[in-house]
Amino acid sequence: MKKILGILMILTLVAFTAASFAAGKPAKSMGGHMAATAKNGSWKGELLDAGCYLQSGSMGEKHKECALKCASNGMPLMLLVGQKAYLLTPNHDNADPYESLKKMAGSMVEVTGVMAERGRRLAETEGCFTCHGPGGLKGAMNPGRKDKSVPGFTGDVMMYAHDETDLREWIRDGVPKRRAESHTWREQRDAGTMRMPAFGLHLSSRAIDDLVAYVRASASDPEVDDPLASQGLRRAEALGCVGCHGPGGRLAALNPGSFKGYIPSWEGDDFAELVRDRGEFDGWVRDGISKRMRENAVASFFLGRSSVHMPAFEQHLEPGDLEALWAYVTWMRKHPLGA
Repeated sequence: MKKILGILMILTLVAFTAASFAAGKPAKSMGGHMAATAKNGSWKGELLDAGCYLQSGSMGEKHKECALKCASNGMPLMLLVGQKAYLLTPNHDNADPYESLKKMAGSMVEVTGVMAERGRRLAETEGCFTCHGPGGLKGAMNPGRKDKSVPGFTGDVMMYAHDETDLREWIRDGVPKRRAESHTWREQRDAGTMRMPAFGLHLSSRAIDDLVAYVRASASDPEVDDPLASQGLRRAEALGCVGCHGPGGRLAALNPGSFKGYIPSWEGDDFAELVRDRGEFDGWVRDGISKRMRENAVASFFLGRSSVHMPAFEQHLEPGDLEALWAYVTWMRKHPLGA
């Protein structure tokens, strides 16, 4: 019984899937590390065979030979990052990258995940929400400045950052170069109580990219340039879809009890695993689950025990909603943040 509980506890800790697998792109081996080519966030850790790790905690260089043997025999793979073990799953459309990982069992590897969600979690740990408000939605008051408050990410921030380059410089350097050269801006900065830190002093360029992706998602950047897709985004907001899936559907909030431990992002590769075509998409939106997932016993188990469940929107849909929502999701997946 203890062993079963231990397995369920570790499955609950799963927070991200290996997006590089689902992307179907080859990985390069460099000194025992795998450099994924996908342009989402990344996590480094030891690639474990789930059987030995869950049963006896086996890991490390001494266990490498056994890990390779177990992986080649079909044992599921896990990624150990710090004190958390992450379950890795292959893309049902292309399992080749996952198969290649079996040869790296017992080694240190790098895998990728949804960029904007990683940025959100990083913003939380770096204290960004202390000044910019919960989720970056509403900034704190900033006495001394004419604008009176710290900008929020949802719209105000784009008044200060004209483009992605400006935004990156704000986060990395504490101010864009063009602003730093302004005497008026320097006066206002000195008059304010709060000042933007230069996170580039201790964060990597990849971490900065993740923060940029999150702020852009919160600010609805890039702007949707397709009329039907734009209508789909408006309906997604009106129906409350972004409450769980995040701004623009680009985040992956935690969902304890679910198979991977989070709510899938529409931008991420999980979406392709859960939604194979327009028919399945309609089923998820209309009924809260697709026919394929309803008939899958394992999927039904994890969907049933998750904390957050997909609602059935059939009674709340307006004519044309399904077409518009599908148009938006299709559009945003062609415009991933960080690409």
